[in-house]
Amino acid sequence: MTPSSKLALLAVLVAIAQGAYAAESARESVRRGNRLFASGDYDAAIAAYEQASVEEPESAEIYFNKGAACYRKGDYAKAREAFEQAALKTGSLALEAKCRYNLGNCSFRQGQRQMDSDLKKALEECEASIRYYQEALKLDPDVQGAARNIEVARLTIKDILDRIKKQEEQAKGQQEQQQKLAEKLQQLIDRQQQAVKRNEDLSRQRQEATPEDVQKQTQESADEQKDIRKETEDLAEKLKSAKSQGADQQQSPADKAREHLDRSATQQAAAEKQLREEDVDGARPSQEKALEEMKKALSSLTGKPQQQGAGQEQKKETNTAQNQQQQAQQQQEQQAERLDEGARDILDEEKENRRRRDLRPAGGHRPVDKDW
Repeated sequence: MTPSSKLALLAVLVAIAQGAYAAESARESVRRGNRLFASGDYDAAIAAYEQASVEEPESAEIYFNKGAACYRKGDYAKAREAFEQAALKTGSLALEAKCRYNLGNCSFRQGQRQMDSDLKKALEECEASIRYYQEALKLDPDVQGAARNIEVARLTIKDILDRIKKQEEQAKGQQEQQQKLAEKLQQLIDRQQQAVKRNEDLSRQRQEATPEDVQKQTQESADEQKDIRKETEDLAEKLKSAKSQGADQQQSPADKAREHLDRSATQQAAAEKQLREEDVDGARPSQEKALEEMKKALSSLTGKPQQQGAGQEQKKETNTAQNQQQQAQQQQEQQAERLDEGARDILDEEKENRRRRDLRPAGGHRPVDKDW
């Protein structure tokens, strides 16, 4: 027998005391509700108690009995509302203790329902149930079953905590696995990028190379593309076992990444076929599309925006290198111009000094003007 099956409801129905209320119909409705409750017709019993509560809205006993019927029906939220109202309206410590006890049962049952969907919510409900049981014992130490139910709830809490810990460990393991897959994918992206560049180099060089060299290099490129495709397919297969980190996600990041890798492998196979046929220029678009799909897969796994395409990256790198080269050349030219200007200034100054020396008298002294 599981701990939860030992939990019992204090469903002792309370009748309105004779003479406590003037409305005879309210007492009759309660009696009828109690008979229906005993027969298991809880919907009809609830209707009878609600009819009685219209005439006697301050009756704690009516709300208590309604709560018991809702509980037996499995509507724990409405049962809780009814028991709370009964606890507020009663002036009897014994009846209030019974209300607290049954509130604990409602919380416990709601916690059980959450165990398959939200363990943290289940934990909160079970903890609340213990507080209700403890309140019941403070009001009436002789409340039957309260102490036992506290132990049942504690055992259930331990089970929930174990499940939460296991889930956290699984999530951590999945996160580490996903990180390793992302690192592997990045390595494949680098290899695919190198394959694209090698193809571009081969396209430029084949005019100068011999047919034998072109054929050899093209087949080597095809072999490399084949290896990349196989590893891409292997990685896509591994992603099938990766689970979603979020329970409410319709499609996990791993599923999205796998779809991109499947499309990438298709493009890689097309590029390999074209390379086998020595169609270097025809293989390049397929390789670039494969690279873009791989980057989209990495973006799905990591949640980071994808990088630029291979052609854009290489074009950007080429433009950057050209700009740097032009800037360096301009700086050298400007520096040379400054050096030339400085040299000319020195030569001009020296010529002027020589001219002045040639104009001096033979004695080497300039005459002094006498104006005194």
